[in-house]
Amino acid sequence: MQETPIARRGFTLVEMLITLAIIALLMGLLLTGLRAARDSARETRQMSNLRQLFVPWHAYSVSNNEQVLPGFLESGVQQAWKVKFRNSSGQEVAPALAQTYAWRLAGFMDYSIELTISYMDSGNASFNESLFEPGARAFTMPAPLATVESLPGSAVALQPEFGYNAYYMGGWYEMIGGSPTMRFIDAKNPTTNAPITPVARSIAAITRPENIITFCGSTFSGAGDFKDAEPTASGSAWVVPPWLGASKIWEIGGGGIDDFAVTVLVPQAVPLRRFNMIPYATADGSQRTGTFSELRNMRMWTNRQDLTDAEAYGAVHTEN
Repeated sequence: MQETPIARRGFTLVEMLITLAIIALLMGLLLTGLRAARDSARETRQMSNLRQLFVPWHAYSVSNNEQVLPGFLESGVQQAWKVKFRNSSGQEVAPALAQTYAWRLAGFMDYSIELTISYMDSGNASFNESLFEPGARAFTMPAPLATVESLPGSAVALQPEFGYNAYYMGGWYEMIGGSPTMRFIDAKNPTTNAPITPVARSIAAITRPENIITFCGSTFSGAGDFKDAEPTASGSAWVVPPWLGASKIWEIGGGGIDDFAVTVLVPQAVPLRRFNMIPYATADGSQRTGTFSELRNMRMWTNRQDLTDAEAYGAVHTEN
């Protein structure tokens, strides 16, 4: 008796589609997990760098009679004060590079790529040679920095990972009338017109070091609404609060209701939510993360710790 061969049953089209869908779902879950793990590692590195950045910042003050690192020194100010800065080979760098903080802290941070531009993931990054890379947001550099972008070392000068609270920590110095002049030197209380000092110029003058920001995640930005976190955004060398003098620079996005979005009103270097939250360090060496709502408080930026809750969310001093 001849045996009837058993028919071999293959996969149906539906079964194959279901199998492929399951594989795609598993791959999606795997990639999501890998991205989350990668971002978590980058956040950890970011906070570690922020903590380590406090060390050279404080070392500068110890070496300079407890004076706070100036936020900005225009080239002419450096020449008037007869100060010079050098690269890791001992060569004098162009004064234009040293206008922002990184090149002036360079020696104190051992010319560390990790504390400045490591976030850029550039395999051939160099403290001395790396060039500025324009960010995704449209922005025009202020006049004193317009020629810096093409200089070797401009990446460190213009786009370190963290921006310095340059206007209110140490002061923003420019040549005015032939003399070095600090912005807001003649600031007044906008209500009483009494003279005030919103800038901390020495360690002893910082009224609440656990409260005032030194460094913060920052990016250059043109005007507009921005919501999503930007892991690959360009860093900036300084960062500004919602108000600079009498000018409102940024506010919470979504008409003031979306705490994870920002509306930039005036092109500037503004706080950046690179991952989940905005990282910042305070003058006592602490590192924290916050939201745009929290960073609206001008007590966190200026040395005016006497502000009431109502006063802390508007212009806290005049322009001059």
